[in-house]
Amino acid sequence: MTERKLLGKSILGSSFGFELKLIRGAGAYVCGDETSLLNSIEGKRGLSRIKPPLPAKEGLYERPTLVNNVETLSVIAEIMKYDQNIYLSLGTPKSRGTKLLSISGDVKNPGVYEIEFGKMSLRQIINDLAGGVKGSGLGFVMPGGIATNIISDDQLDTSYTYEDLEQTGSSLGSGGMIVVSKDRDYLSIVKNISDFFMNETCGTCFPCREGNRNINKMIDKMILDGKVDSQDIEIIREIKQAIGLAARCGFGQASVNSILSILEKYFEKKVYV
Repeated sequence: MTERKLLGKSILGSSFGFELKLIRGAGAYVCGDETSLLNSIEGKRGLSRIKPPLPAKEGLYERPTLVNNVETLSVIAEIMKYDQNIYLSLGTPKSRGTKLLSISGDVKNPGVYEIEFGKMSLRQIINDLAGGVKGSGLGFVMPGGIATNIISDDQLDTSYTYEDLEQTGSSLGSGGMIVVSKDRDYLSIVKNISDFFMNETCGTCFPCREGNRNINKMIDKMILDGKVDSQDIEIIREIKQAIGLAARCGFGQASVNSILSILEKYFEKKVYV
């Protein structure tokens, strides 16, 4: 890019210069938080920072910094290259443009699809794009990854927009949709999710660190005992509330969402066999 004068000094013979440096991250999930990401770029541990100051005022090396994901930054060129803003004509008033949607799990055609906001329902995405559910039928969907509340079959006609998914009590989240069939062991899925959040927490916030560790122990006991007590679910609700109030990044605030929603829907007042 520099040799072709598309980066560096005097881009395309103009007086404008722009330098670009790529930094490989260490892969910690918590670095999806913008301040944790800034710390990792500076060579520090990926721990969240207290805000304010916001990164736009004091970010990388204490300089004003724009932090956003690659998908958002990539559409800026599409927005700016047209005299009329075509991008604004796509989607809905509250969910503009298109979205790269990654769909995985128990579907016949997993992959990454680009869709226009508001043009497809969750059911259409699963059946028309991903080829339908494998196995004996749909159990539930995590529409925005393992940090979002689950959605069941009776909510699949929800339009794929930020606002419509919020109406269901879930969210678009990371844009990574996970489809789970009826054939799966739901408590094993809960255990897998809990293992992930327990291991990936940066440990800065005490309720997040200890809360996720204790939830993991409780799930181990559920599997060992072969049952889920409603009292255990109530304790997990209280832990979730404490983490949500005390955690200073989105990782902790969302870490118990899918765990609790699966337990509430499929195990509360029921015996796991």
